[in-house]
Amino acid sequence: MSDNKVAIIVVTYNPDILVLQNNIATYMQQANLTLLVDNSDDNSIRSNISKFADSLSNVKLIQLPENTGIANAQNVGIEFLIVHGFEYYIEIDQDTQLPEDYVASMIESFVLLSNDGHKIGGIGPIAISKETGEPYHRRTKNIGIIEVPQTLSSGFFSSIEVCKQVGSKNNDFFIDYVDWEW
Repeated sequence: MSDNKVAIIVVTYNPDILVLQNNIATYMQQANLTLLVDNSDDNSIRSNISKFADSLSNVKLIQLPENTGIANAQNVGIEFLIVHGFEYYIEIDQDTQLPEDYVASMIESFVLLSNDGHKIGGIGPIAISKETGEPYHRRTKNIGIIEVPQTLSSGFFSSIEVCKQVGSKNNDFFIDYVDWEW
């Protein structure tokens, strides 16, 4: 793991706790912190998420009092990271797994592009289907860095500094348009 202060923000809503645990296991050691921002409205699931988070030293949990939507949950997570002095963050959905070198690769790409003078809003992944293992949108795996007008929010990497410049996500976007708005 890099010395950079990087956190992964995972937004949850009534997840299958075993699936969530398995997904988080694929990336929690890659970052300094995994921050769960929970929108769940099922008390049993909220309790299971709390027990899971409490069992791990580098996982922090913020449970929202109600489902406030993805954009707000991501904003809550980013504000927490700002207060605690993080440099970078990655947004993850509860159903996402990451390859073992994902965080290091994102940091490397961000630094490389920044050093080359590019202004970067963020870096996103090529989404791969869990069912087929194939990329969506006719992209191919391992094609390098390409400029795109938008990317998915799950796997999205950015810096806190960029977030301060661009501003928060629109909390009116409960779920739709969150991937493309920022």
